[in-house]
Amino acid sequence: FPYTTLFRSAYRLVSGEGGVAPGALVAPEAPGKAAALLAQGHAALAAPFAASQAQARLYFEAAVREAPGWAPAHVGLAEALAAQHVSGPGAGLMAAARASAHAAVGLDAQLAQAWSILGLVTLLADRDFASADQALRRAVALDPALASAHRHRAFAFAATGRFVEAEREGRKAVDLEPVSLAARGGLLQILLTARRYRQAIAAAGEALALSPLSSEGWYAKGWAHVLSGD
Repeated sequence: FPYTTLFRSAYRLVSGEGGVAPGALVAPEAPGKAAALLAQGHAALAAPFAASQAQARLYFEAAVREAPGWAPAHVGLAEALAAQHVSGPGAGLMAAARASAHAAVGLDAQLAQAWSILGLVTLLADRDFASADQALRRAVALDPALASAHRHRAFAFAATGRFVEAEREGRKAVDLEPVSLAARGGLLQILLTARRYRQAIAAAGEALALSPLSSEGWYAKGWAHVLSGD
């Protein structure tokens, strides 16, 4: 992948001691401060509000400054930028998200979360399903239990009209994170878009049994009834 000088400098050049070849690029361990900032960023990003997304971005940017060679910090920043784009597209958000996702993969090619966000960003920024799915399949291969990779794959399949595959991946995400309202909400959107209204009603019922105050659950259930003629 094409990396800028900034992201190349995030690597640590080692001398070859301890069996590592000279010139090898090794990501350092996460400093405590960066890890704390990352946790704060994820906590802020969990709230679906513009102010929370902006706050999450600030935390992740601070984590990147604190540990520029630590891939999870770049993953978090890419996730925040993508979330801001989805909430309200802004100039440069997707270009920055793409750069952060590529940086994360370059820093740690074995990090499933890095491939997962790269797949989503590729789909949103480039509308390139083949490249996006390649990254998402790599994420699943590295960590089959990574729910975000299955959620992103479900979205990618739905965006291309492949609703059978989309539902399969959406249900896998719910199986992996049964108390995640985000996973259940994603599945509901897929079922509605695929016109599987009875299945949507059932899935909405499960979401509401988990959280009776889920507005998305009631919204999906209501529309499923309307669209099915009930």
